[in-house]
Amino acid sequence: IANSITISDYFETRFSDDKHILRLISAFVILIFFIFYISSGLVSGAKLFEATFGIQYNYALSIGTLIIVSYTFLGGYKAVCWTDLIQGLLMMSALIVVPIVMTIHLGGIGEGIKIIREIKPENLSFLQGSSVVAIISSLAWGLGYFGQPHILVRFMSIRSIRDVPKAT
Repeated sequence: IANSITISDYFETRFSDDKHILRLISAFVILIFFIFYISSGLVSGAKLFEATFGIQYNYALSIGTLIIVSYTFLGGYKAVCWTDLIQGLLMMSALIVVPIVMTIHLGGIGEGIKIIREIKPENLSFLQGSSVVAIISSLAWGLGYFGQPHILVRFMSIRSIRDVPKAT
């Protein structure tokens, strides 16, 4: 189990599958679902490039894919870790900066909430207009995130139990 590099390796080792059936089945399932997962990321990246830079959608999709494939192949896991760090810092910055900017430009948090309520009040209600399917889907997405292979591999790459606090 300790030498498993992928989830498929882990299943094969954990259940002593000498015929590699679990490896094939798990790899196939991961491949099928990752096609949808990766394509949604590429589409959203292309739409972002299209809206931000005015680039035609097909070109934006090609450029985004080329960038991602290039840094992954050239930099490997270390490049992926660095992009994760940069994305995390950008998200953290947005979480800090946006409320501050709103407070400064709109005259306070209360005034900002008042303006949001006037423009689109449903944005201030967590569950208003949400169906049972939407709520269950959100829970499945949020809780299922930790079972995705590319997330688990990051945890599997921690050298020892002593290094876990450093990784968190």
